[in-house]
Amino acid sequence: MIDREMSLENLFRTRHPEHELYVVFLRVQKHLDRASLAGAELLRQHFLYWWELEEQGKLLGAGPFDLGTPDESGMAILIAGSFDEAQELAVNEPLHKGGWRRNEVHRWQLNEGLAVALVERLLS
Repeated sequence: MIDREMSLENLFRTRHPEHELYVVFLRVQKHLDRASLAGAELLRQHFLYWWELEEQGKLLGAGPFDLGTPDESGMAILIAGSFDEAQELAVNEPLHKGGWRRNEVHRWQLNEGLAVALVERLLS
């Protein structure tokens, strides 16, 4: 139960964990032809890369914006030890590496929400 009388200082101390995560905006540079052998293989490599990061506890989530539209841009949330590590993970993603996307990393501070408990378990 939330104590609505709690002071701001106590809120920050007890309910505001300030976990630094990294949001990666996945911006389409050119359309990937998924029907071609090369396009299908690159997409397969992309999924394998994300799933490997997930197994390592570094990918909190990823997916497209506006599913079903031609844009194919998206977002990923990474758990990394530093901005440099997050940047390295983003530039090694196969669609970025192949020039199909431009992955842009931003620091993001997770303060509230259901994901806080999950991130705390992953970080411990």
